[in-house]
Amino acid sequence: MDDVLPAIPEPIRHAVTVEADRDHTFNTFTREIGTWWPIQTRAIQPGQVESVHVEERVGGRIYEILFDGTECDWGHIQKWDPTQFFAFSWEVLPGPVFTEVELHFKALGPRLTRVELIHHGWEKLGPMMMDLYTKHKAGWPDILGGFEEMFAH
Repeated sequence: MDDVLPAIPEPIRHAVTVEADRDHTFNTFTREIGTWWPIQTRAIQPGQVESVHVEERVGGRIYEILFDGTECDWGHIQKWDPTQFFAFSWEVLPGPVFTEVELHFKALGPRLTRVELIHHGWEKLGPMMMDLYTKHKAGWPDILGGFEEMFAH
């Protein structure tokens, strides 16, 4: 009998288009993340989050602050190219394993921007943690959908 290796999961990809220029879209994503991210349901401590912050530099943290003042890191900025691109480690998974998230901001017109997310590094997870891949694959459209909806008003 041949050993069958499990398939390496493809990167999770999702994109939304917002009615705003690229600079405004990028700055809203990073500087106002706590206003549009669904912290009541999608956080390290859902329902206990007071705010979310992005430290705008390579090595900077993305983290939530709980109502009791506790800080919980989501990840660290690995690449930072303001208004066009940033990438960060996604450290909310159990254990020492983390994946990577890239966000590309592409101007489609003077007031139209496409936000493209690529979440990769899933091959680092053992088979027992693959349910996290499924949850993230379903979760990113919800999260980015909320971001897109913010611009529809």
